[in-house]
Amino acid sequence: MKRFEFLIIGVAIAALAAGVCAPRSAAASNDALIGVVGGLIGGKLLSDHQKKKQDAAYAQGAEDQYVVSQAQQQQAQSAKPTVEERLAKLKSLKDQGLITESDYNTQKAAIVSSL
Repeated sequence: MKRFEFLIIGVAIAALAAGVCAPRSAAASNDALIGVVGGLIGGKLLSDHQKKKQDAAYAQGAEDQYVVSQAQQQQAQSAKPTVEERLAKLKSLKDQGLITESDYNTQKAAIVSSL
């Protein structure tokens, strides 16, 4: 049996024993026992429901985090210039006189070798 079931049985036995020892009517003892057991079961159901809600929230959070990381990866890949764009930029720098022919050839070789 589960731990909770043992607890309910123990509380029920304790409530019955208290009803036998105390000078009450049988109906009052039964009402008290039903109240105790009902309260325990209700508390357990509420606890299980809260656990399920927490688990669902955690799973949703993990899924949201995965979606965000995928979007960031796609954005990083799309932001990275292509080889053609890098070579065009390099040629533009050479044509504007901002880099020498030697620098152009060195950088061009590095870009091509990265393929």
